[in-house]
Amino acid sequence: MYQIVDPAASRVVDEETVVAKISGQFRRGYFDGDYTALDLSRDERMLFDKEEWLRAEEELEAILYNKLAESIAASIFKGVLRFVR
Repeated sequence: MYQIVDPAASRVVDEETVVAKISGQFRRGYFDGDYTALDLSRDERMLFDKEEWLRAEEELEAILYNKLAESIAASIFKGVLRFVR
């Protein structure tokens, strides 16, 4: 949600809620024991790498932030134009 505030009047002149959705795939591995004792390929070992999990989540978050920024920017531009004389 964002608000457009008139600084001279110190009041909110417009507000809107913006929604963005994304989807993505990533895989994680779980093992109750020590996964390093398993005979895994390099790709399979990466499924247990928590840093890789975080990187994948961060990439999805970055895509979502960009989509939100685009939606907010377009909406704000349209809203501000109503007050331009």
